[in-house]
Amino acid sequence: MDITSIVKPVTKWATTVLEPGQVPYAFQKAFYEMRSGRPGPVLIDLPFDVQMAEIEFDIDAYQPLPLAKPAATRLQAEKVLALLDQAERPLLVAGGGVINADASELLVEFAELTGIPVIPTLMGWGTIPDDHPQMVGMVGLQTSHRYGNATLLKSDTVLGIGNRWANRHTGSVDVYTEGRKFIHVDIEPTQIGRVFTRTWASFPMLAAP
Repeated sequence: MDITSIVKPVTKWATTVLEPGQVPYAFQKAFYEMRSGRPGPVLIDLPFDVQMAEIEFDIDAYQPLPLAKPAATRLQAEKVLALLDQAERPLLVAGGGVINADASELLVEFAELTGIPVIPTLMGWGTIPDDHPQMVGMVGLQTSHRYGNATLLKSDTVLGIGNRWANRHTGSVDVYTEGRKFIHVDIEPTQIGRVFTRTWASFPMLAAP
């Protein structure tokens, strides 16, 4: 069975190791792939003969592959700030990517400096303390708060950071998007415009540690 080909559509990276000496690099590559960009699953297929083989490996000489940390340009950041400044009722949606990037404190600081209210997604719950004045509740099919829904429906510009607009959060996309602009910031470019296309911005600004 070619398990590697079977799982490729649902993994970030998959490989079959045919030589025992390739095992260290395979694991080095696997950890790099699953931690870079948006975290995701990988698969290493080890045939029985490779599992039973002995190799020489110096653990002290091992070095993980360095992770690339994408960042927005100054021009991109200025465009986001300009759109937020033009908005009458801006809103921040904080997703799990903020937590993965260890950027919760920065998000709270940004919210406090700008005065913009924050709605976390289910995966982003904890990015801002529940008792913080700018935490305005949650929306969605599983976590909705009446005041969170009301704040979203009154907003005219929504900045999503590290989120993916999951259907459990948005509910009806038509209702969710009607009458408002969207700015989407995420480390994974394939998430931009995946759920709805009325989104301004297509660049990563969060980098996982």
